[in-house]
This record gives sequence, C-alpha cells and structure tokens, in this order.
Amino acid sequence: VSFRGYVVAEGVSRILDFDMFCELEDNNQSVTADPPTLTIYESDQSYRHPVSCLFEEGVVNLQGYQAIQDKFGKLIARYTESSQSKYEVYVLSSEAYDSGKTSFGDYGINPSNIFGENKIGYQSVESGPLEVEILVDKSQPFKEGESYLPLIITLVEDSQAGNLYSLNNLNLKLSSNIELSQDSNFCDFEFIGYGSDGYATYSVKQDIIDKKVNEICSYDSLLDLKISEQRCIEDYKKEIIFKCDLITKELYGQEGEITQNNILVGAEYLFEIKNLIRIPIKKV
Repeated sequence: VSFRGYVVAEGVSRILDFDMFCELEDNNQSVTADPPTLTIYESDQSYRHPVSCLFEEGVVNLQGYQAIQDKFGKLIARYTESSQSKYEVYVLSSEAYDSGKTSFGDYGINPSNIFGENKIGYQSVESGPLEVEILVDKSQPFKEGESYLPLIITLVEDSQAGNLYSLNNLNLKLSSNIELSQDSNFCDFEFIGYGSDGYATYSVKQDIIDKKVNEICSYDSLLDLKISEQRCIEDYKKEIIFKCDLITKELYGQEGEITQNNILVGAEYLFEIKNLIRIPIKKV
C-alpha cells in the first residue's frame, strides 16, 4: 500500500524541523515517510514538498485473506515547539498584613493584569500552539508564611492546524520568597535545584507527564478507553491541568513590607499535524 501527500507552509517566522511519519488504518505501527525529515526556513514564504508513504506488507483481513476494503492513511508531521508564561506573586510581611494594609493601593502598586477580587492574571512570554496559563485562585497580595495557596498550571491547545502529541517537559522557576509544597499527594512537581539566576526550578514528574499526556492516547490506551483517537485528543489533550500548593516564605526585615516575586513557566513539547486520505485497496 502506498500513498503520497504534500507539506505546505506559508509565512514561517522561524526554522521548523519536521519528522515525517505514515500510519494506516487497522495497523498499530507507523512507518517513516520518504523523506523522513523536512526543514522549512524563514525565507521559505511559500513552501510545498512531496512526501510518500509505503507499507510493503499491504493489508490483510482477520481471516488472513487479502483485504479489499478501502482504508484511511495518515500523513503526519511532528516538530518541537515551546511556550512560556510569567506570573507575579506579591508577598506581604506579617506586620503589614496585621496592620490592615492589605491592598495594592496601600503601597502604590497597580498591577496591569489584575482582575476580579484582586486576583492576578498571567502574561504570555512566548506563545506556541499551546498556551501556558498560570493561576493562584486567591486574592493578592499574600501574607508571608502561607502554605496552601492553590497553584494551577494549564496547558491549553486551541490550534486548528494540529494537536499536542507529547510533552517533553514543563518547568517552573520561582524567585526567592516563594516555593512549592513537596507533598506528593498534592503536588505534580518535584524540586530540581537552583539556577545561577537564583531561581528555584521545579519540573512536572515524569510519571505524571506520561499518565496525563504521553500515554493517554496511545494505541493500547485507546483499546482500554474504547474511544477513537480524535475523541481522546478532544477529551484529554485540549486542556491539561497540573497542580501544586504554593508557599510564601518568611520575609527578612530588609525586604520591606511587600515584595514582588515571579513564577516563570516553560513547556517544551512535540506538536503534530496530520491529514487523512482514503485509499482504495486493490487485490493483487
């Protein structure tokens, strides 16, 4: 069984390296396409390249006879993408909090991304096909020494061109006055270490990544869930949530009554673009 298609792109803003694959209906194996890789450069404002797929063994039905029913073939392109976002966390000293000076106005601060009930919104730094949303669902500023602030990181995919295939990593960097709980029952992240910039780095645990993203729509998983791959993507990969409790540390006196801290979140992932073609199967 063989078929071919084309990779088409316009207005590319950076170099994209694609790995090409082919799949055939009722066959749980993929084969490498010809060519196996493609590179699109920023200068390629109008790009078109043929890609062919070959399944040398053909197809057979369950009784072992050659099949004559039409099948669907898939031409798949995967490439590495990244997204980054930033979130501000304001921490008050206990003295300032207890004195009743608990609003941003008391300190002449007016965050540009504040919304209802003094909650802070995230800022997108680098937006790929996925958006990284960050939220602590409580009013700010927070008091020093708080331990149960619900931090929610959400990967949101709203692309019409393709979908998330796998998550390589999702890392958080926290500045000095905040940290994450390491209670494994309530945190999807683990502490990695401190960077040269002084930020503490946390990463989503690999077993969590596999469970929530990388293995959820695998061939074996689809058999267990008894749903189609597209239904699985719609149900489980359009919005992926990771959680942990945020902790505000005790402030030192020289840090003043209120401090601004940052949470930086970066995700690296494989994004997949694919198309279907109906293949008339002929007996040979």
